[in-house]
Amino acid sequence: MEVIREEPDLSSFTPLAEHQSQTPGTFFGGKPVLYHRTTNTKLVIGKQDLEAHPSLARLTDTGASKNGTNSTDLQNGAVVNGDAHNISEQIVIDGIDVWVGSENIIIYSNTTKTGIHIPYPTISLHAIQRLCLPSSPTDAPEIQGLYIQLTLHDTETINSDDDIDTVELAVVPSSTPTTASATEIAAAPQGVLNTDTTEDNSTQALFNAVSACADLHPDPVSDDEEGVGSTAPGAGGWITSENMNQFYDENGQFVGGAALGAGAGNVRSIDAVDGAQDEVDWDSDETKWRRTE
Repeated sequence: MEVIREEPDLSSFTPLAEHQSQTPGTFFGGKPVLYHRTTNTKLVIGKQDLEAHPSLARLTDTGASKNGTNSTDLQNGAVVNGDAHNISEQIVIDGIDVWVGSENIIIYSNTTKTGIHIPYPTISLHAIQRLCLPSSPTDAPEIQGLYIQLTLHDTETINSDDDIDTVELAVVPSSTPTTASATEIAAAPQGVLNTDTTEDNSTQALFNAVSACADLHPDPVSDDEEGVGSTAPGAGGWITSENMNQFYDENGQFVGGAALGAGAGNVRSIDAVDGAQDEVDWDSDETKWRRTE
């Protein structure tokens, strides 16, 4: 996960409505498509996960100390539920903006002015869940949130259970309409800013956007997997305008194709083929094995 220290800008994205309304001018080097954006959300994550991953800890006020080491006290800037010895202790981080783009998900903290990029291949599972916030009263009703499980270890080279590194978090959109500045509203194309007014609608829209973008980044084919056409471009998933540059170069050639031999592309007539067969001495010991009676 890459740490960013600048707030994402709407001008850095292509609005989804604009992307769907016309054919892109180029499939290479264009702006990522913004599928969804929601502001003023809550991020629910385990305290142990924050302490184990400095990039996530930077989303809180005390996520990192001045000398760059992790802080063990995350109570300032986040709502903590549980005691220090409870492994299921959950922390709620307020003031989070979530940008769902075609390249990655951006989780940005307006409090610390820091964010992270989450690549889609690291998302092993996402689903809509119902949960109670740790800061809510015990009799409070459950609310909807987007559950995300991140797999941060290399699944191809992992040797033991001790090497498994996963993080579970939940994104809970605000139940009230997002208040955007006049400048932001004027600059935002239609359909970009989140205007959902209920938690259920906001969570569903967020889930749909993550699902659509995750489909653009299929899992790589394992070396030990077999099957017809497993090495063909796009065999692991759809080839779309967003991921076309992964399979074709600017000249329309397949990316990563092996070089062909000197005889590749040569065309021989049937006479040339028959002539080559006539020159074979079928009575020699070296060619008798080819004959059948």
